Amino acid sequence: MKGAVPLGAGLYQYKCKSGPRRYYLRRVERVFENGKKVRKERWVSLGADAVHARTMVKKEREKRDALERGEAPRIDLTLGQAVDWFVSDIRDRRKLLGWKDVRRNLGAFLAAVGDVPLRQIGRGDVMNYLQAKKGTLRPATINTILRDVKRLFNAAIDAGYLEVNPAHRIRPERVKLPVRRLPKSLEVERLMSASPVWLRRIILMLASTGCRLSECLTLDWSDVDLTNGTVNLRRRKVDDELELPMTDRLKSELWIMNMERGGATAGRVFLNAQGRPCPKERVWKVMKDIATGLGWPWLMPKTFRNLVATETYRATGDMRVAQKTLGHSTMRVTETVYVQGDAEARSKGIAAMNRFLGQKEPEPVGNGVGNETPAGSGSPRG
Repeated sequence: MKGAVPLGAGLYQYKCKSGPRRYYLRRVERVFENGKKVRKERWVSLGADAVHARTMVKKEREKRDALERGEAPRIDLTLGQAVDWFVSDIRDRRKLLGWKDVRRNLGAFLAAVGDVPLRQIGRGDVMNYLQAKKGTLRPATINTILRDVKRLFNAAIDAGYLEVNPAHRIRPERVKLPVRRLPKSLEVERLMSASPVWLRRIILMLASTGCRLSECLTLDWSDVDLTNGTVNLRRRKVDDELELPMTDRLKSELWIMNMERGGATAGRVFLNAQGRPCPKERVWKVMKDIATGLGWPWLMPKTFRNLVATETYRATGDMRVAQKTLGHSTMRVTETVYVQGDAEARSKGIAAMNRFLGQKEPEPVGNGVGNETPAGSGSPRG
């Protein structure tokens, strides 16, 4: 490669006229052509990260030594093969929701980086891709892409296809979380009164448990225990289950629904007016139209998850109660994303300081500070 600077051990650095420096590994191979042994060169791209490139050269040397010792070679996946394997895993085996978004994000990353071997992708490749997206995508979307890329590499490490995650310790973008307006109890009642029966029951489920809309729509009668008053949410977003007690109103409504179905023990709980499972998009559209007609265009299904988190925290004063109700693994997500009340907390803090400063009596001017002396003590020197 003309213009490449040797760095030792077969590693070369090449600076393009446009773009960052990239590193290449020079391989010299001897092959037979027309009955003769011919010496050929092959250049392998190692990305734009110097540390990653040197690590790859070291692993290449270890791989060559292992082959000389007669050990079995490791399986090297390309990025395209890794994306197909990872998406198939979360779709078919783990059955997680959102796999289509993961496929879209990783597909765009694959198109930008190329179908190169997985071990040749460096930290610089990931950072350059995210940097190129900053002008066209929102910070929250960029963080979602970074999350999916990290999960892909972590899954490859767990499966033995990779040793180091090149996206490790890449910091996400700072995102200013919006302050969501929360409905009052009368507004929730008005929304349910204006909704058809099938939607009213879905809203009651969302407002009673704080579950996700996907968890509500996939709830099965086998996961409803009307005797003990609990529902078992099979959460496909995080691949686990969450058992929650029901409110009295929700339990009563589910009793009525179960009697209408003739004491059903299996099948979807929430159906539309035609008796079929409700598509999530249909629920969003109908609820949005009704809420907009009432003058509340900000009201959406996810609002009820924020509402449950905020109301449980206000009633108990314990953030852990809100965390366990929503089923978050850490309290940080509950506190920073779902619980609304920062402005209320600041107002209470300022009010407390206002009472403190307003009730405190002013101290006398002279109290042994500086050149002042207490009254009646006379001059220091007489």
